[in-house]
Amino acid sequence: MPDMRLGTTVPVATYEYRHGDGTLAFLVARCEYDDRTGFYPFSVWRVEGQKRWVNKALPVDAFATRAPLYRLTDLMSNSLKPVLISEGEKCADAVAGFESVVSTTWHGGAKALAKTDFSPLKGRDVIIAPDDDEPGAKAAETLADTVKALGVARLRVLRASALTDMFVGMRNTGFDIADAIDAGLCEAQFMALLEQAGMVEEIDVTVAEEGATDAASDEHTDEDPICRELREQFGFELDLPDNFNMSVGGIVKYDVDRRGQPVEVYAGSPIAVLGRTKLVTSRGGWGYRIAVRAPKHDWESFTVPGRLLAGDGRDLREMIADTGGIVPQQMDGRRALAEYIAEAAQTCPIVNVTDHPGWCGEAFALPDVIVSPEKDDMQLTLDMGDRPTLLATAGTLEGWQDLTRLAAPNSRATFAICAALAAPLLRPLGIEGGGFHFYGQSSRGKTTLLMLAGSVWGGGGRDGFLRSWRMTVNGAESVVADHNDLALCLDEMTVADADGFTDMLYMLANGQGKARAKKDGSAAASAKWNALVLSSGENTIEQQLEQGRGKRRMTGGMVVRMIDVPIEVEPGVSFEDLGPYENGGAFADQIKALSRAHYGHAGRVFLRALVNNREALLAKAREHIEACLERMLDDDDDPQIQRVARRFAAVAAAGHLAEQAGILQISPEQIDDAVSGCFGAWIVARGGGQSEEWRSAARHLQYFFEAHGPTRFERLENGKAADDDAERSDGFAIRDRCGYRVEQEDGAWLYYVLPSAWERDVCGPHSPDLMVKIAKDRGALICGEGGRSKKNVRLPDYPNTTRVYAIRPDLLAGDG
Repeated sequence: MPDMRLGTTVPVATYEYRHGDGTLAFLVARCEYDDRTGFYPFSVWRVEGQKRWVNKALPVDAFATRAPLYRLTDLMSNSLKPVLISEGEKCADAVAGFESVVSTTWHGGAKALAKTDFSPLKGRDVIIAPDDDEPGAKAAETLADTVKALGVARLRVLRASALTDMFVGMRNTGFDIADAIDAGLCEAQFMALLEQAGMVEEIDVTVAEEGATDAASDEHTDEDPICRELREQFGFELDLPDNFNMSVGGIVKYDVDRRGQPVEVYAGSPIAVLGRTKLVTSRGGWGYRIAVRAPKHDWESFTVPGRLLAGDGRDLREMIADTGGIVPQQMDGRRALAEYIAEAAQTCPIVNVTDHPGWCGEAFALPDVIVSPEKDDMQLTLDMGDRPTLLATAGTLEGWQDLTRLAAPNSRATFAICAALAAPLLRPLGIEGGGFHFYGQSSRGKTTLLMLAGSVWGGGGRDGFLRSWRMTVNGAESVVADHNDLALCLDEMTVADADGFTDMLYMLANGQGKARAKKDGSAAASAKWNALVLSSGENTIEQQLEQGRGKRRMTGGMVVRMIDVPIEVEPGVSFEDLGPYENGGAFADQIKALSRAHYGHAGRVFLRALVNNREALLAKAREHIEACLERMLDDDDDPQIQRVARRFAAVAAAGHLAEQAGILQISPEQIDDAVSGCFGAWIVARGGGQSEEWRSAARHLQYFFEAHGPTRFERLENGKAADDDAERSDGFAIRDRCGYRVEQEDGAWLYYVLPSAWERDVCGPHSPDLMVKIAKDRGALICGEGGRSKKNVRLPDYPNTTRVYAIRPDLLAGDG
């Protein structure tokens, strides 16, 4: 026996706590002082390489090895006898003389109940004998709840006040069963008391047995609340590192100080390391997925980059503190926190982490769910940090389907819904990102369409799933990345930054953010995405470009990225069928109301169908796309038109797949009519099926002669035939001359454009060859001999004939 002197006091008794196999767990020393009695635990610690008895409690792991009951070996060897639990080793030893019961207790008082393993009491007849005072009553109440949850066969609580009345008559004095035995209580008398009315409270255990059937089959029914919370919220079994313990109070590391004495180092709030993480985006990187127990006893999980465990770990502690967790302030506690996370991760699974929604292999990540194939065992989680998201659900799928029935007869509304559903199809089908822009006058239903489309994926904002165009290019980069492989609804394009609008358009469609440098100067990985943007505004894309100081012109790249769709199907009409509603305003209000009430379900159901039957559905989508392209395209359509048509066809394919899956309550004919109608409206609004470069050059050519015909071309008196001598009508030259003009017999003007002026002034930024082709296709170019583009004429200042472009501007007007 070790020397257990405490100061100058020698313990008057020691109590041995043993494990079920009989091995010694720890000792409790009892010391008598003049004014009190002290109980001191002793356990064996390794100090300076040697095992020593130390006046410290046993380091109990609340999730694996709890403190054993006192006299456990007696309890286990007498399985048929009732178990009497009293408070304190002195009482337990006093009752041990009764052969009719098995006596036990626990160490540490009422506050240590959670640290004790009561599982050997399962199925036993249990009697609780509390002390006659307030702490004893509270301990008995807590103890009764604890053993009842185990599924005991019978549970009785001895009324301490009744026992006191029998022997001393003074209540609330702390009188206990050991005092009663000292006062003459014998075993026969005690057993008789258990049968007397008013001496024992019988606790009904039938509720525990019936209501806890699930718990009874669960080996963890008596576990610590932390362990239960982790299992319920994350399905996670905690495996603590050596020398660490955790309770609701936090994490403690058992260590030794500089003198070799055992110490307990506080490492902060309860934290569970759920896994070692690997970022699956292009930015890569390893880290840790941790969950912190917040003040309201809920758990907040997030990903900690591995680099935060280096250095002093300040950034790590700030992340924990932001969740409401407590972080250690002392240096040894800070080191213990980092050590705990690093060591706990060694036995955790590797979890793939993405920092934005969308496809990860064959799984699709959303903030509230990972939609993965049924047989896929890859662990994946989405960590968006503290970035807000509207990817949420409300109402029901059936309620949302009622909304689609209302929208079905209306081409623009049906198109908006199908476009939102098409977003996750683009990447698997190899179709680039981009979007559609609904334009038209105010109060025509543009915002209504976006709210309707957004209800496929989420809502909860002021206007459901909508976001505003009012943002910087850098801000837009973050927003669109959070809508990767999803629909992004941007309202009111007129409030967008006019000067940065071009860069924003290209960034939204190109799927890659701005290149940036790390602190060391090396290139940092750029954010990447593939989103389908649905936009609204009063201006067209081209009109919006003209708002900026740079007066940027429309290019073919912009045309195929953001496609203008007029909101009106005919002047003043945006919705073809208002159903039971008197006017378009009432119809739009109902669409908005239903979109705010029912959202988020359709997209998730669509993803489950796509993920679990991926190849078959993608094959069907390709078939729908080809059929749609065959209906919409002409043989002479420009490649740009074909690219745009393919995006329209993807919208049709998504609608058909959703309809066949029972998600979309819109007929295949209505889907095809809506997509074809919107595509046709785009073609009509732009003036034909030529490329944007062709259309822009044609407009420029026509504008040049309208603006500069009389001022840049000298008027000729004669020269109605190409071989005639030509004379100036006014007898003098004009400034910045581009050529000459002569009036024809029909009153139209024929312009002779000098070749150098054609390339430098007339064509401007456009290709001279393209301009010649446009003029020739429209019959405005009077060709020379043998069909040559240039014609030989006699002009003033030129002694011989010279070759010029002969243009009839009045014939330039035409389609496209």
